[in-house]
Amino acid sequence: MFGLLACSVHAEPLTLTYTEPLASATPGKTVAYTTVYWCRGATCTNWTPAQTRLSDNGAGGDVKSVPIQVELTAGTLPLTIRLRVTATDTTGNTTAGAITTHTFSP
Repeated sequence: MFGLLACSVHAEPLTLTYTEPLASATPGKTVAYTTVYWCRGATCTNWTPAQTRLSDNGAGGDVKSVPIQVELTAGTLPLTIRLRVTATDTTGNTTAGAITTHTFSP
């Protein structure tokens, strides 16, 4: 016997605002771009890229905002997601930034 279970799913908007790392932290390098990643759960092995943002002038220190849409399913809250930002310099070296969490509550 087969059945169909209907559940309510909607996307919850979340905006991550961050500041680019300063290029002076890595002498001789300039910031090319930053990439925002997110994942579901308290530990992550499958990071999803949300958006890549080019640096305005390569010096870093610019404030950026990135919208993220997280699908929420009825009955699955609370849901914790993790967010991280990486910075890539003009030579292609990538540095991972701090990881932060956000919890969606019922």
